[in-house]
Amino acid sequence: DTPTLLANLNASDTPGASPTLVVDSSGNVFGTSQHGGANSSGAIFEVPVLTRIPQIILSFPALTTLGQSPTLTLDADGNPFGTTLAGGANAAGQIFDLTAVGDTRSTFFSFSFGDGTLGPIVIDSAGNIFGLTTTGGTNGTGQLYAFYQGQSAPVSLASLPAHHRDAQSAPRRGNVSF
Repeated sequence: DTPTLLANLNASDTPGASPTLVVDSSGNVFGTSQHGGANSSGAIFEVPVLTRIPQIILSFPALTTLGQSPTLTLDADGNPFGTTLAGGANAAGQIFDLTAVGDTRSTFFSFSFGDGTLGPIVIDSAGNIFGLTTTGGTNGTGQLYAFYQGQSAPVSLASLPAHHRDAQSAPRRGNVSF
């Protein structure tokens, strides 16, 4: 089989595009870029299945940092959720979601602990959200957190081990999976 080109991304709109894409039930493709959008602070783009023309659907505010590999996760309704490493009400990162109506962003939660989120979040079949922070926890090296349905604050499930960073304290990438 020969691959089919769905769309060409414009380098000025989507610089630093994440290699991770999500596809909703209609076939629309969503992705993120670290430096694109109106404020050069990152953007979410969509490639609609009907037009195959990429479009920026959300530009993040200045001083928002999406992190090294920003990714989106779809909830059960097909709405994209994601995280930022910095930004939000406390400048410590946030979990955001996009609603299908009008492609508007709402902040699901602004972190005040840790230093933003590490890697993508996971949403289980019950709608609970799980993820990792870059700092915080017992050892100061991050923690696994959960937002259970109906709760407005995260629950710390576990602290990451003290040896989680290498000797040069290089940035880490992490994933949570079930």
